[in-house]
Amino acid sequence: MQYLIDLLSDFRNRLDDIATIDSLNDVLLKIYRKSLDEIKSEIEGSQRFGGLLIKVVQKIDNISSIEKLPDLKAKYAILREQSVVLIIGSFEVFMSDIFRNIAENDPDYFRWKDENEKISIDPSVFSVGFTLGDAILAHLKNKKYSFQDLKSILKAVDNYVGVKLTLEESDPIRQQIVLGTAIRHIVVHNRSIIDKQFLSQVKAVPDLSYAEGGRIDLSQSDVDNVKKAVNDFSEILVNLIIQREDIDDDPI
Repeated sequence: MQYLIDLLSDFRNRLDDIATIDSLNDVLLKIYRKSLDEIKSEIEGSQRFGGLLIKVVQKIDNISSIEKLPDLKAKYAILREQSVVLIIGSFEVFMSDIFRNIAENDPDYFRWKDENEKISIDPSVFSVGFTLGDAILAHLKNKKYSFQDLKSILKAVDNYVGVKLTLEESDPIRQQIVLGTAIRHIVVHNRSIIDKQFLSQVKAVPDLSYAEGGRIDLSQSDVDNVKKAVNDFSEILVNLIIQREDIDDDPI
């Protein structure tokens, strides 16, 4: 099942691209400092503009203490929110791609928990190029499975792939994926404002101090934690699916 390993690798690369947005600040500061260093060298070489040289040196010294470019602070807060939105969105696509790829490469690998369950598809989804992967995803959608919900993902994997993955409520992976999903929802649907639904979803996540009506406030560490959780979960799941190849039972 090399195709699942390749899929996981592509997903990880996508996460790395998304989660490095905050490093743009360091890039901008380096460019700014390099420009000042060049000006400083030119002034020293000409032995003129002594007063300007002092100001340039002060600017260079000040850069070392700048955590964020002040004018971009609010923009970075929005970028971190959007990073989580993209991470969770990519995670959703990755989960659906697992089912799509199994259907299109190893369709006999599926194991229906309910042997009497038949594939149910809305005829409106049929189109040129319709594949078996499209069919299984249409069936899951018809059965109300959602790749935006961790419980639903775990249930689908158990019911159709024969892999049972249990994550306790206290598991950091579960907590961070639930938190990321909740953050995505309020950013997309509630202008990043904390509501009762959000607080209910993340009540098991420790060390949160959000209040209803406040705005979500994310650090780069928050983004990194969500990224790590979806990364770790995806690796565990793919490994479990691949290892299930050794099961002796005949597939359904």
